[in-house]
Parts: sequence; C-alpha cells; structure tokens
Amino acid sequence: MKGFEMKIRSLFLFLGILTIVLNSVPVQAHTLPAELNEQNQAQVNFSISGTVTIATGAPFAGVTITLEEQIYQIYLPLVLRDAGSADLPFSEDQNYSGEAFNDEPLVLTTTTDSSGNYSFSDVPAGKYRITPSTNLDDSFDPLSRLVNLSSNLPDQDFIQNELIFISNNNNNITFQMGCASNDLECNPYEDNEVPLHTVTLSPYSIDVTEVTNRKFQQCVAVGACDLPESNSSNARTSYYDNPVYDEYPVVNVTWNDAQNYCRWAGKRLPTEAEWELAARGTTVRIYPWGNQPPDCTRANHYWYNGGSSQYEYCVFENEHSDTNMVGSYPDGNGVEFGVSDMAGNVQEWVSDWYSAFYYYFSPAVNPTGPTAITGQKVIRGGSFDITAVELRTSFRFKLDPQESYNNTGFRCVLP
Repeated sequence: MKGFEMKIRSLFLFLGILTIVLNSVPVQAHTLPAELNEQNQAQVNFSISGTVTIATGAPFAGVTITLEEQIYQIYLPLVLRDAGSADLPFSEDQNYSGEAFNDEPLVLTTTTDSSGNYSFSDVPAGKYRITPSTNLDDSFDPLSRLVNLSSNLPDQDFIQNELIFISNNNNNITFQMGCASNDLECNPYEDNEVPLHTVTLSPYSIDVTEVTNRKFQQCVAVGACDLPESNSSNARTSYYDNPVYDEYPVVNVTWNDAQNYCRWAGKRLPTEAEWELAARGTTVRIYPWGNQPPDCTRANHYWYNGGSSQYEYCVFENEHSDTNMVGSYPDGNGVEFGVSDMAGNVQEWVSDWYSAFYYYFSPAVNPTGPTAITGQKVIRGGSFDITAVELRTSFRFKLDPQESYNNTGFRCVLP
C-alpha cells in the first residue's frame, strides 16, 4: 500500500512539471542598442572631427556631414514564462541595465567651415557612420566612414573624388571593343585585340584621374592599405612620401593593393571593357583624343625620333623618364567622356584575368574577363616609358598581380 502511494505521488509530480513546460512560450525578439552599458556606468561622450578637401587638395567648404548611430537587432535567449501571465522576466521597454532605450538612432549633422573642417562634440560612445554630401552629389573618398567611438576621433577626413558618369542617357551603353579597322598597329605582340566586337555595359562612373599618392596615403593611414613597395619612382628617390608629388599617380602597388584601395573607397577596379569604353567612347578611336598620333601635349610617353638622341621623353629627370601630375594633358582627355590620362603617364590595373583569345568568346553584355584564373591580370593605357603603340585604346597587356611596378597605377569605378 505504501509503495502504491509513492507511485501516485510521483505520477502527480511528473504531470505538474509537464504542465509547466507545455504552458511555457519563448520571449519575442527585442531591438537593443549595439552598446549595452552597465547600470551604474557613467555616460562618457567623445568628439569626432576631420577635414574635407576637393580633388586638388584645397579646402571644401559647405559640405554636409551626417553622423548616424548604427543600431543592430539582436535576439535574446529563450526564456520560459507561464502562458497565463502577461509578465515578462524584464520590462519590454528596458535593456539589461534597467534603463529605458530608444529604437531611433542618434543622427547629427553639421557643415564644413571655410577651411574644410567639421566636428561633433559630446557624442555618446557607440558605432557611427560618417557620410559627406553636397547638393551637387559630389562623390568622396571614402564614400563614408564606419567608426567605433570609444575615444576622441580626429582626422576622419574625406577627399572629393571626381567621377565621370558613363551611360546612354542613364541607360545601358553599347560600343565596339577591340582593334579599329584603320589601326595599322593592331596586335603588336600577340593576336589579342581582335575581333572587333560589340559590347553593352550597364551605367557606371569612373575616376577622372588615376589614384594619387595623397589619396592612397589616406587608405594607408587607417590601416586599410599597405604601403607601396617602394617610396621611389623611376627617376626620383623620394616620391610617395614627398609632398611635392602628392597629386602624382601612386605606383609600386600590386593588383591586390589596387583592389584593396578601391574597396576601402567603396568602389572597385574597372573591368577591361569599362576601361576601354571610358577611353575610346562609342566611336572607334585609335587614341582617346582621336586618330592623330600622340605628342607631349596629349600624353606622357616616349618615342624614337631617329636622330642622334634617338629617344625623346615628355618627362625626363635625373637621366630617366617618370610620371607627371595627374590631369596634366587635357588635350589628351577622352574626346567623348573627358577622362584624363587614359593614354600614358602610368599604365593601369583592371579587374580581369588575362586571356589573349578572350574576345572570341567573351559575353556581349557586361564582360568581366575569363572565369578561370590565368595567373596574369590585364594592364591598360600605356605609361611614361611606353611608345605610341601601347597608348592605343585597344592595346592589351598583362602582368603578375603579385608584383608591383614603378610605371603602373590604377583608378576605380562605381558601382
């Protein structure tokens, strides 16, 4: 009899526990700030400041700077409660510290002064995005900055990045890619510029100049880019680290360095097709400016004159040719879109892997290069130590993406 009573008690205990479990439901997800303060922790505020400059380095006044708090949604662990009770383990409008919080992010705005400076003060600790903007939709490097504010943050700088929009009235744009029929210099080294074929591209924007030393230094300063492999250039022992050459193209960077910079700036390397359209336009031109041969008013390059000196250089220092300031040859700008230095100065990395025969099987819409890794990346545009043959809009060359060269730089595109 006693054993039977024990069994009955055990059964009732089991049923009671089962009822509690079955009547329990999980607490719903709640939106909490990214930073949760301890209850007794005093609120600490900090400042954010920086400078905005135009593409030439001069102060950019009147730029609107927006500071927006970044709030993320997180999910609490499942907590059991009695289904018959409306009470939660903690109040639905409180965080772990018991303090009320607001789902709306903190948003502050200011404008740059006559020196291009801006600042925010008394900003609570947390994660924020800093974004510059103007009424003319200027683009900046970087497009925005994501910062973790746990101390005062100076030097949150932006540089106006001049971009040229390429489209057919905001629609897809079609052009002929490859060697022109009237170009007697087709395929000087490999049979890689034919056939001439029709390509259609989605609208995009491209940097009007090659990326400069000054712009690249911004990326290095925040740890997003590695230093170029050398501070020197072809003729100058001090180049990258010399303020005299701030507005000259950065060189001695690998393909990966170029890609890292473009990503940091919120952009990407252009495809080979995007590069050629920006240089050539929708008319088949041998050079960006037309079909006339290059000279030193149009492009930084060298040529063989057949005389006693044999070689002539547009820029010649310390017995060597070298780079020039970006945008120094306006007569050589692309006649259709106005992009600078698409012939000469420095040759440029693009995103595509290289194949000599890619044009025979490339897609007609938005080609991005061979899908297989070929070991070499495409180079476009020619450089200061290149002759007229390599300055042509259809000229294709290739280099090892792991190596850097003192005649090679890059530019970026959006989107």
